[in-house]
Amino acid sequence: MPPIQDYYDILNVPRTATLAEIKQAFRRLARQYHPDLSPDNPNAEAIFKKICEAYEIIQDHACKGRPRSSDQSPEDTASQIDAYVAGVQYMLDQNYLAALNCFSEAIAQAPNFAPAYLKRCQVYLYLANYRAVLRDCQQLLILQPDSAEGYYYRGRARYRLGYIQSAIDAYDRAIALDPLYATAYYHRGVAYVDLKNQSQAIDDLQIAAKQFQTLGDRSGYQLAQKTLHSIRNRGLYKWRSLVTGLVPALVLVLRAIPWILMNPETQLLTTFQHLQRYQIAAGTGIGLAIAAVSLFTLGVTMGWQSVVPMAWPEMAFIGCIVAISLVLVSAIARWAFDRRTSSLSGDCFVVGVALLPLGILPLIGAVLLGTGTFSVMAIALVAFWYAGLLLYLGFTKVQDIPSGYAAMLVPLVLLLSSRIVRLIWLFSGA
Repeated sequence: MPPIQDYYDILNVPRTATLAEIKQAFRRLARQYHPDLSPDNPNAEAIFKKICEAYEIIQDHACKGRPRSSDQSPEDTASQIDAYVAGVQYMLDQNYLAALNCFSEAIAQAPNFAPAYLKRCQVYLYLANYRAVLRDCQQLLILQPDSAEGYYYRGRARYRLGYIQSAIDAYDRAIALDPLYATAYYHRGVAYVDLKNQSQAIDDLQIAAKQFQTLGDRSGYQLAQKTLHSIRNRGLYKWRSLVTGLVPALVLVLRAIPWILMNPETQLLTTFQHLQRYQIAAGTGIGLAIAAVSLFTLGVTMGWQSVVPMAWPEMAFIGCIVAISLVLVSAIARWAFDRRTSSLSGDCFVVGVALLPLGILPLIGAVLLGTGTFSVMAIALVAFWYAGLLLYLGFTKVQDIPSGYAAMLVPLVLLLSSRIVRLIWLFSGA
């Protein structure tokens, strides 16, 4: 094994250099001699391997986590470092099983040899032994509590085991300890993608790409840019699909409403299935509910003010509460009766359709039948009966609830919803 001074000479740093100075020197030389960045230099790969080997060795001499047991002889120290260096060389040659044996040998000879734990973490990650990665990270962080690499590999292992938020927490610690840790930013961005946090993912990946570029790591930069491109295209595709599907879906709804009201038994399910294909069934239900509330408010304002003496904002407020309470109560009641059905989009669609008679009939009645109390009562009875029928058919056809359950659900949903509306109305002080 060469003298330790030779490794310091390779990195052009004195033996008194700090870990930060050693890392800075390594990054500078790695950019200069990385094979991908120096394709015209035939010796670049060999020099790069020597630089990596020197960096790994002198880390142990520069960091405070390199205790040597008082009963450990210089020969033992040389032996553990020989095993460590051999492991690094095997890793460079992608012989990970041999590298694992070397690092394990170094740890057996020196249980407090922190760099060997770090390299063994990397090997275990390559070998997909994620539990072993976590064990070595734990030991590494006991020896070096401020090891950014220890938290980084903990995050990688947690992510592979499916603990996404826990992985992000580990990446947070790594980045806090080393704000220039490009790969930690990259993998935290990937984890945010899994959590559907697209904005945070893009921020992290942009930082990673910039840092990779600064370091001269072309492959890392290209990977970050490729991932960014994939995320942006995914979001663009989603919006494009939504916009292109919205127009035919709206045409479908406008054409289907008369048929639904005239023949709900067959048209409800057919229309819902078409809307699900565009993934806007829930949005359509919400839109129908808003339309029903608006029509109801307009009808009462036009001709029934003497019977229903309320201002239009109050009526609109009540209508919104009715719609929301119907969706919530029907979802809860449906889940309680039959847990196999769990389509909230179906609840929104069914409630939106069921509210249409409550909006359309008052408007028609105000225009055609006058404002007498008898007319109001007759229209209200027809509207509530039809709404109940649509709820029942929606439960049985759209939500596939057995007819016996559906027959009990309809009055239960209407009763509970009316109580909720009354309580909210009283609580609002109206």
